[in-house]
Amino acid sequence: MRPLGRRRRAPRRLTERMAPTSRAPATAAAAAALLLTLLAGLYATSAAADERRAESAWAWRCGAAGLCARVAAHGEAQASTLWPSLPLCRLTCGAAGALWPLPTGHVALAASLAPLHPRAVRPQFLCSTSAEAARFLQEATALMAETLARECRVPPLANANANASDPSAPLLVVQFCIDEPGLSLKLSTNESYELNVWTEGAVVTASVSAPTAFGARHALETLSQLAACDDAEGGAPPMRVVARARVVDAPVFAHRGLLLDTARHWLPERALRRTIDAMAAAKLNVLHWHATDSHSFPLLLPRVPQLARYGAYSSAQTYSMSAVARLAAYARARGVRLLVELDAPAHAGAGWEWGPAAGKGELALCVAAQPWRQSCIQPPCGQLNPVNPAVYDVLFDVYRDLLDALPADEQLHLGGDEVFIPCWNSSSEVLQWLQQNDHGRETNDFLRLWSDFHSLQLGALERARARTCSNNVADNAPILWSSHLTNPKDIEQYVDSQRFIIQPWETRNSHLAEDLMALGYRIILTHKDAWYLDHGFWGQTSYYRWKTAYNARMPTVGRTSNQLLGGETAMWGELVDEQTLDGRVWPRAAAVAERLWSDPETAADAAEPRLLQMRERLVRRGVRAAAVTPEWCYLNEGQCR
Repeated sequence: MRPLGRRRRAPRRLTERMAPTSRAPATAAAAAALLLTLLAGLYATSAAADERRAESAWAWRCGAAGLCARVAAHGEAQASTLWPSLPLCRLTCGAAGALWPLPTGHVALAASLAPLHPRAVRPQFLCSTSAEAARFLQEATALMAETLARECRVPPLANANANASDPSAPLLVVQFCIDEPGLSLKLSTNESYELNVWTEGAVVTASVSAPTAFGARHALETLSQLAACDDAEGGAPPMRVVARARVVDAPVFAHRGLLLDTARHWLPERALRRTIDAMAAAKLNVLHWHATDSHSFPLLLPRVPQLARYGAYSSAQTYSMSAVARLAAYARARGVRLLVELDAPAHAGAGWEWGPAAGKGELALCVAAQPWRQSCIQPPCGQLNPVNPAVYDVLFDVYRDLLDALPADEQLHLGGDEVFIPCWNSSSEVLQWLQQNDHGRETNDFLRLWSDFHSLQLGALERARARTCSNNVADNAPILWSSHLTNPKDIEQYVDSQRFIIQPWETRNSHLAEDLMALGYRIILTHKDAWYLDHGFWGQTSYYRWKTAYNARMPTVGRTSNQLLGGETAMWGELVDEQTLDGRVWPRAAAVAERLWSDPETAADAAEPRLLQMRERLVRRGVRAAAVTPEWCYLNEGQCR
């Protein structure tokens, strides 16, 4: 050790001799850097040795109950039945392995695994697939490969053709056969698929058959879940995939959504993209974007820029229409529709103050009124002025801008909940209009005014849509929240069942959905006592664990008639921003995703091993999903029930 000691002292003597010169600091810094490099090398060597000594004493075996049991890695009589890690064991253990959501059709998984390198994935097209669909699936295949590489931290290959020159290197070939040529993603899109996997030598082939490219995209997601990182064996190649498999699958419900709220807290585009990535992994297909509220109006619209100028929290906290178009394209590439909501006539205050200065009169009433309890349900207050014709002209321009940015025939959500009648009743302009039109001031008069607002609102939307796309009522009918206006006793007077879809936000024991479907209305359901992910953080609300969300059943009526379109889970944004978003949403939203995709008969306990793997998968993919069980319980399946 003395030579090393002399080398360490030398820089100090050199520094002392050169201290008076101008080059001394640079020389000292270089010497210090050299010393740090030497020490870092010694530390890295020591750390690598420590890692080599940390070989696990545990392995996993799939038991008869479909659970992976942790056992001693050595001294077992049948070593071939052991897997060095839980994710590898989980791939083939149980009827569905690690697949999430649970497939609805036939599932067969072999007990053997094949090597896989995510940088060696090649798409092939066996049918006369359109060029548009082929491009979509090429991109989807590349996205799947990149996702797997991210999961296992696999760097890019130094030589893109490295695998082609080595016949023994693993290769995944994905063969596509698609029936429909287009790329229309809407309520009526067929998302079913059939996936077959087999292995010959070093080549794994995955055959994908689907009516549409979006069904094929779901097949790719399933294929990605048939693979896991080979961390325990050092990773060369870095992954293993089920060697033989067959999955036949289709969703039970057409609308499988997640609501995000960017009005209470602005969310950067990266957070929305990360959420879409997680939605694609769970096969959720609708991002319900509650973009505006009385708190803020962050959409920067070319025809009506005043809304964002007055309504955004800052000039940096806005979404341009090019950003909306980018986000819609990003979502569509992952099988997700972007459903934008501009809440109205209530929940509209910030951003609407500029009317008088522009000669358009009062566009909104009760804006930021105090005391707020006299004018709204939640501060800050604000409701659009239903008797000002300029409101509908502004809405026409708003819808034109949005429809220009969104895919053709895309739906919009029009809001429509929590209208506070005392606000309108306090407006001399509204009261004068009621008097001039032979209306009184009873509740029914205000409900009629509310209904008239939605009729004129829909008229503005249809005029805007006629300029950009068709009015396909079946697929792009706008959505309204349930409210006093949708009471089954009165709804037929106020809301046309052929022109609107209703989204009840009721408790699980409510019969509102069934009652509305009996009247011919189409329904998207949101259980507020199981699927409201913001609950438990404010007021008297309760936190709903993933098992509560999972066990919240959908009604049995309305399925064969296609009136029960599906459901949504909701992350309202009063108390969540980008810093807390992921953990509040995931993996609970994944529990809702399985309920909406397959609506299984089994309860949450049976799904827990797969849910825990889904959570780990999301974390590997960069989503900060919350932990739902102690690590010991994760590693010892079924032992903590």
